[in-house]
Amino acid sequence: MSLRKKLAHIAAAEIGVREVGGNNRGPKIVQYQSATWLKPAPWPWCAAFVCWVIKKWLEDLSVREGLSLRNDKPLNAWRPKTAAAFDFIRWA
Repeated sequence: MSLRKKLAHIAAAEIGVREVGGNNRGPKIVQYQSATWLKPAPWPWCAAFVCWVIKKWLEDLSVREGLSLRNDKPLNAWRPKTAAAFDFIRWA
């Protein structure tokens, strides 16, 4: 499976997730928000979802090798300044 398809597969597996207990709340929303440096709270979670998907994607060794990221150190030290870093030009 291509790197892009692996990324899309992770995102597609989350189709159907619903907010529980109010807007921007619920166990899955907290999980997505935990992929960011912000504390989980009832804030809009769309960008947190993208962060979570990318983190899950990068857990796959074949993905890291395909991106020439052979260990976790660069993953934890590097952050994009914009969504364009991941080619999400029209993401918002």
